[in-house]
Amino acid sequence: MWSKRQECVARLKCMAVREEGQDMVEYACVVFMISLGATAAIRPLAELIAATYTNIASTFISAVS
Repeated sequence: MWSKRQECVARLKCMAVREEGQDMVEYACVVFMISLGATAAIRPLAELIAATYTNIASTFISAVS
């Protein structure tokens, strides 16, 4: 019974030392930060595009009238 417990502890120590999944976690953090920045930039960009189209439309309307 005691040897199984020692074996389990040894496996846990081995898993704690391995760094195989670390790169994936770092990539996930980078992707999250990029998506967060893109989401924050969408609203001002959408407002700028809407204002530009409104300006173009009003210019065409005044040119036609």
